[in-house]
Amino acid sequence: MEIYYPVDAITARLFKAIETINQKNLSLEQTTLEEYLSLFLTFFSDVSKVTGTSVDLAKARSKLFEYGFAILVSQHSGKLYTDPDVEGLMGLAFDRTLRALKL
Repeated sequence: MEIYYPVDAITARLFKAIETINQKNLSLEQTTLEEYLSLFLTFFSDVSKVTGTSVDLAKARSKLFEYGFAILVSQHSGKLYTDPDVEGLMGLAFDRTLRALKL
């Protein structure tokens, strides 16, 4: 297994921040979703700096919503973030956005 320290460190920081959010509140709410959104945008920005890739954060935000964030609260409100549907949709939105940004 190869280690890409800067990206690995940024990813570890993202996971740690997600754990911190989940310790406060596991229920899907608009405010918590905004915290996740902020974390993901910070991750994209940080990775872009390390990789030398330009990232438009407004486009990244738009892509996250296009790929699933927009329906999270409307269709899954009150569910836990650990619910497979919520985790799956959030992961899918993150992964597709990452690919769309070519990071």
